Amino acid sequence: MKPFKPPTPVVTNTLMALCVLVQAAVTIAGGDFGLRLQFAAGLIPARIAAALHGGPDALPAMFTFITHMFLHGGWLHLGLNILFLAWVGRHVEWVTGRWALVALFITGGIAGGLLQVLTSLGSTAPIVGASGAI
Repeated sequence: MKPFKPPTPVVTNTLMALCVLVQAAVTIAGGDFGLRLQFAAGLIPARIAAALHGGPDALPAMFTFITHMFLHGGWLHLGLNILFLAWVGRHVEWVTGRWALVALFITGGIAGGLLQVLTSLGSTAPIVGASGAI
């Protein structure tokens, strides 16, 4: 009898690779690119509040509920998120399947971002990271 070998965690590996590629691009670009990217694509509660009241950047602001999950505050922040994603994501993907993991990751990230927005509605600090998704 052959030993059981779980399937390759394609989605988990892809999510980890996307996060690493974004952080690598930020590092390679250097300067204040990372900070500018966090303010452009990070989830900023005050921007969301303005968008909900019909602000001019309503649609781009809503996209930050997704984009913030792929930005991180540095390599240590990324490393800790990747560690937990590798540990938990592989098992969740194995049990639920690939598309369910994608749905759970996106839903968890949006829910985590929404909770943060609701608890700090006037904040202008960008929220970044995949902790809520993981």
